[in-house]
Formats: sequence, structure tokens, C-alpha cells
Amino acid sequence: DYDSKYPSMIEERKVSVNSFTARFLSENTGRVPEMAATKVEILQDIEEAIAKKKEELAYARQKCQQIRKAAAAMHHDTYWANPTTEVHHPQCQKCGLEKSLQDATVEVYETVLPTHEHQQDAVVFELCAPMEIACLRDVLYFFALEVCGSIELDESRQVRAYWNTLPELEKYNQAGKQFVNLGSSVKPFFKSHYSQAHPEQHDLSRFIVPCGLLTEFVGYSKHKTHRLNIIFRPADVSEHCNVYFHSDSVYSKSYNFVNSTDHTQNEVLVAQND
Repeated sequence: DYDSKYPSMIEERKVSVNSFTARFLSENTGRVPEMAATKVEILQDIEEAIAKKKEELAYARQKCQQIRKAAAAMHHDTYWANPTTEVHHPQCQKCGLEKSLQDATVEVYETVLPTHEHQQDAVVFELCAPMEIACLRDVLYFFALEVCGSIELDESRQVRAYWNTLPELEKYNQAGKQFVNLGSSVKPFFKSHYSQAHPEQHDLSRFIVPCGLLTEFVGYSKHKTHRLNIIFRPADVSEHCNVYFHSDSVYSKSYNFVNSTDHTQNEVLVAQND
């Protein structure tokens, strides 16, 4: 992985303490009060959600105890299917209570911001990214791709979530469309088969889990999204600066002599003028 070199905005694959987006809020708190306020609101939302989840879990456990107590005071409603086989009645109340107790579940709450503060700041930046900076980053990204870089695709690490479109964060998203964004190759907890658990079989830590999403820079090009992984090479802009003559042009045959050299056609014209 790459480490950010100031003031790079497109050099890393994932957020680090030196990332531009991670440093922007902490170093400009007084200049971007809206961004700072957004972070405070999100952290408050997390605290409120944790409090509600604790109440929900306590209520679910109390309900389980009531169901268990009620079921213990009942007898199974059975009948004899034949002289040797006794079966439970389909409408047996005790069986119904025991089934509801067995199927009781509580949704797991995954905090909506990463644990580390520099990653939190990077997420908030993407939600409130200033248009000028977002545009500059997109321009640098496409310049790097077209002039001095290429994309290395890793199909095994597909983008599974975007931070600014998560249900809990989408309402805070003030940024416009961006070609470089923040995503994760790990899917949210609520989309996994671990998203629910029995209220009596686990402690609190099973129902309130830290955010497991990764903070990875994501790029968009050629109708695909992928983790940002630009392989830089020495810049060569001659291909983009040279004028390609049409095949019918009187200069078409001489162009190959210019194109096969290390200098541009402008340099050739200047040399001819001398």
C-alpha cells in the first residue's frame, strides 16, 4: 500500500493519518464549521442509537422471561393420532410460546463511523466535501490515469458500500457527484447473516459492534467502480500534445519521423525555425 506524500489526494488506496481528507477537518475546524457540526451530529446520533439499542435489548430479554414463565405454567395440548402415538395439537399454546421464544431476535447495531478519529474525519469530509476540492481531486485522478498512470483492477476486492450512501449517513451527504469517493470492499454488518442474534444467548457486545467497513478510496472510470490503485509511471505528455494528421494530409508521411522521437512536434518546429 502507498503512504500519502503531502499534499497528494489520489496516491493512497485507503485512508491514513496523513491523508488529505483525514487532515482537512482537524486542521481547518474553525474554517469549516458546517463540517465540524456534521461530525458532532453524527456522533450524537451514534450515542442515541446505542442507548436505544440497550433499551430494545433489555425489553426483548424481559419479554423472553415473561414468555418462558407463561409457557412453564402451561401444559402441551396433545391428542392421540393412534393408540400408540401421542402428538402435539397444531394450535398448542405452549408450543407456540416455546417457538416464539426460540425465534426471538434483536438486530445488531453497527456504529456508523470508524473507530479511529482520522478515519471519522475522512468520512465526514466525503459527506461535506467542498466542490472546489472535489473537482481538483477528480481532475488529478483523470490526469494521472490518462498521462502518468494506469488502473490495476482487483476483481476479488469489489466495492460493496459507499460511505455517503449508507442509510444512516445519506441524510448528511451534501457533496455532489464525484469520480473519486470513499468506499469499502467489506459489506455493512446489516447485510451479513450475523445481523441478528438471540437476546438471551449473547451479551451486550454482540448487539453493539464497532464499524467494520474499510475506508478505501474508490475511483470511477469507463463505467466501472474500483478501489483506487493508480500505478504511476514517468509522465509523457507528447502523445496528448502532438497533433495527429489525417491520412489525406500532405504532412501525414512526415509525422512518423516526429512521433518516433523523444521530442514533440513543437520542438521540431522550433528547431527548423533556427
